Amino acid sequence: MRFDVLEKFLEELNKSNSTNAKISVAKEWLDRHDDLKKLVQYAYDYDKKYWLTKATFDKIEASGEGRGITYISPTAFFDDLDKISAREVRGYRLVGFVGSMIKKYGISKDLMFQILEKDLKCGMNTSNWNKACPGLVKTFEVPLAEKYKDFCDKVSLVSGVLGRKLDGVRTLYFTDTKQFFSREGKEFDTLDKLREEISLYTNLGIESEMKGNGYVIDGEVCLIDSDGKEDFQGIMKEIRRKDHAISNPKFIIFDVLTKEEFENKKSDVRYEDRMSRLLIIQQGEGLEKWDYTPMGELHTEQPNTLVIRNDMYQSACKEGINVEREKATEKGWEGLIWRSSGGVECKRSKGILKVKGFMDDEFEVIDLETSTKQMLIDGRKIDVPCVGNIIIKYQGPDGNFYRVGVGSGMTDAERLEWLEDPEEIIGKMVTVQYFSKTQNQDGSYSLRFPTLKAIHDKGGRDV
Repeated sequence: MRFDVLEKFLEELNKSNSTNAKISVAKEWLDRHDDLKKLVQYAYDYDKKYWLTKATFDKIEASGEGRGITYISPTAFFDDLDKISAREVRGYRLVGFVGSMIKKYGISKDLMFQILEKDLKCGMNTSNWNKACPGLVKTFEVPLAEKYKDFCDKVSLVSGVLGRKLDGVRTLYFTDTKQFFSREGKEFDTLDKLREEISLYTNLGIESEMKGNGYVIDGEVCLIDSDGKEDFQGIMKEIRRKDHAISNPKFIIFDVLTKEEFENKKSDVRYEDRMSRLLIIQQGEGLEKWDYTPMGELHTEQPNTLVIRNDMYQSACKEGINVEREKATEKGWEGLIWRSSGGVECKRSKGILKVKGFMDDEFEVIDLETSTKQMLIDGRKIDVPCVGNIIIKYQGPDGNFYRVGVGSGMTDAERLEWLEDPEEIIGKMVTVQYFSKTQNQDGSYSLRFPTLKAIHDKGGRDV
């Protein structure tokens, strides 16, 4: 790999701010340099991770920690990246190994960490690289649902299955690398308990069955309260915490693809047969099987951490689904999911439909309204000044923006904290659940039964 060529390539890409111009330059260079293609793949493929940042490298080097520890010597650049990605070198040995790579290959520290941190600083994302060279970079795409109301007349509803829509965090587990990812392809580091348990089964059967290729197990990670309800705010607060392992997560599985199917973006295998792959995982003498869950039944005190999503049943006509939707709303569920009995595509498609009694969207908090609320203080209920409503910015069907108050879903601690420091919430994006959009008597628009579900940093959620 000639890094002077890479530096010149990046310099050419940065000469223009136009995305189309960048794509044109990339296409020209990639057509002429196979080693650049390979470098881009190593820098942007979703399944490559290098476990070291420049900030950590600089801190350890400056402190002198780890000096004197022996480490393997670099051999070939891409082979070395494979060793790092596979975690064959870790800790202080990784710092020494990367330092030796920088010296051996004559690459600048900045450029080395642009590769390791998976951003070549040239204004090109995965989509743009694949426009310049189709199929160059592996993309992380998952099956996503369309809205039932938009497609219920365009599919054969009886040729499908129906189940509870869960209110948690979409999570995919890769059996070959033992990693958990979000729907956006970002790794979760808080699910060690799930990893330990699921590894027992994958080591026994699944990897030998797939000859090392493995499966992608698709599901939802939830926290379940004592009433069998999902604690959405709770899982959102824990899933991204640093140096933390969630103590009692539930992994509720609703599909299983082979790694090859996932990377090819589709499976022609019928849904029932895809789910039957879980039987391979469950083989093994003396080990408890994962829990089966009847339709909609979730519990906190099940013997295993993992829960198989086995609550799908044969679908019905539109009228029957409407009856089930009303039942789901009465029980306070997020809604229902309809799945085609046939194959599946890793994109948003009508093969999966979300049947929701309640809807949710993301909104910006623009203001607060104060109020008083009875709170238990030192054993006595007293009226306490606090935040009564957060005010969100809602764009109505007419294109105009309206102020909508959201007064439910906040904890007492949040109401007091935001009264004291409004900047902790104003300007942030929040997920708000609501029953429907409604028009007021004065012609303005609002949301019916809005409830705060989750708070995100500016820019919205990534899970």
